Parts: sequence; structure tokens; C-alpha cells
Amino acid sequence: MMGYWGEAMAHDHPIWGDPQETEAARKVIAKIRITPGLTQRERAYIDAAKLLYGEGDRQARDQAYAEAMKRIYREYPDDLEAAGFYSLALLGSVEPQEPAVLQTRMRAAGIAMEVYRKIRTTRSWRSPPRNAMPKSLPTRLMRCTCLRTFSYSSGCGKKPQNRTRLRGRLQKNGSSKTI
Repeated sequence: MMGYWGEAMAHDHPIWGDPQETEAARKVIAKIRITPGLTQRERAYIDAAKLLYGEGDRQARDQAYAEAMKRIYREYPDDLEAAGFYSLALLGSVEPQEPAVLQTRMRAAGIAMEVYRKIRTTRSWRSPPRNAMPKSLPTRLMRCTCLRTFSYSSGCGKKPQNRTRLRGRLQKNGSSKTI
């Protein structure tokens, strides 16, 4: 059910200034069925989306959605997604000509910075997983083994050597390859 919620939320563009794709979102919202397996938090997210795409003019729906996201944000303070969506809801709930636009945008920015600080202090942000990088990286390039394509454009990273030196090395190794 949360997949449908995500699809419905993709039809809202609070900071782009594009018109909301209300009809498409309402079709997706109609597919959502409240099942016993949903948590209270998931139900709150779905109810907020229903407010966003419900009846009425867009400004009233945006205000109602921002209030619903504020409740989720306060009820689940450790939910960083709730904080992010509340920040976006605040940005979408005011028109540029309103007198409170600066105050609302600053509040949204403060919430977004709070999310950034929480993410920044987690271990996963500061260092990659242990197996993401090899234990040791070569300090210099290895010797090229692509004798026939040994050129600047071969992509092996080595410069071409003198052909006579290379030919002598091949003869010394007993190779029958010709250059």
C-alpha cells in the first residue's frame, strides 16, 4: 500500500511551481486499501495523502496536508522522512505573495537542516561500509598485458614502449608473436 502512496506523492510538486496532477493522484489513492498489516505511521501517511488530493481548492488542501505532516513529524520525532515531508509540505503550503512566506520558508529550512545534521552524524554517512572498498589499492599501474593494442587509446593506462625493445623482450621470452 505504501507503494501506491509513493506513486501518489510523485504527482505533487510543491517547490517546482508546476500544477499538481490531482486527477492522476486521485486514481492512485483510490487503489489504496487499509489493511490490518499497516502500522499507525503508515496509516497516518496515507491519510495525509488523502487530504492532499481530497476535495477543495489547492491552497486549502496544501494547508491540511501540512498540518497532517506536522502531526506525523511531532508524533514520530525519529522519522527523518516525516521531517523531510513536513519541510516540503511547509514550502508548498504558502504562496510567494503571502506575508508569512519568509517565516514559513525559514521554518522549513530549519527542519531540513535538522534532518541533515541527524544524517550527518550517523556512521553510515561518515564512512563507507567495510566491504565497499578494497583493503589495499595498487600504488602504481601494473604492467600491461595487451601487446597488440598497446597504444595511447587502448585504455590500459600505460604509454607505448619502443617497438624494438618490446620485440627483443618477446624474443627473449620465447614468444612467436610478431609486432
